[in-house]
Amino acid sequence: MGEIGCLKDGHFQNLSCEGKFMVHNVNAETVFKGDVVCEGDVEVNGQQRATTISKTEGGDIDTKDIDLATDHGEIFDCTITDDNLSIPLPLLTKKDCGFQITIIQNRDFIGAGKKITLTTAGGNTFSPNSYSLGYEGNPGQFKVNRPTDNTHNTLEIPGTATNGAWGTGSMIVLTCVSETEWHFAVRAEYFGLGSAGAAITSSEVTP
Repeated sequence: MGEIGCLKDGHFQNLSCEGKFMVHNVNAETVFKGDVVCEGDVEVNGQQRATTISKTEGGDIDTKDIDLATDHGEIFDCTITDDNLSIPLPLLTKKDCGFQITIIQNRDFIGAGKKITLTTAGGNTFSPNSYSLGYEGNPGQFKVNRPTDNTHNTLEIPGTATNGAWGTGSMIVLTCVSETEWHFAVRAEYFGLGSAGAAITSSEVTP
């Protein structure tokens, strides 16, 4: 049960707030230990310092399952060059909003006919606000691809022996934006002419 009233100079457990929650502390820090869950908007008057970067190295995504409990803010390497790679994303809940990881390609992905595939779990999908930015054609130009609606649950990156889209330094940033949606921000660093840039696509795949 929550405790009701105005609180001052005390230690409290299991507080709940319906309506506005205001913290005013002129002379000292206000410290929350443990998880703080806010449903709705949070307004900050003054400076806000928050981080989406962890002090812990993410390791190699080729051999690692993403853990929502421990991996927030971690930056993973991807060293796959000439093979298929499946990256299953874990099932989201409301408390996962804001969870973010980054995947950086650490080798040119030269596997002709091979794919790096990211798939959501359950009924989760990719937000239509997601995007991939890749280099295409000769002469080359950047091309932006987006999900056409909120039913897309698969992101595919093709391997190409030459003129590939997914070279060293390519990057995926994945962010949980709701209890059912992931946002992806993809920046492809091409090699050769980069003509495969337009082939980075998201789609709806029926299980």
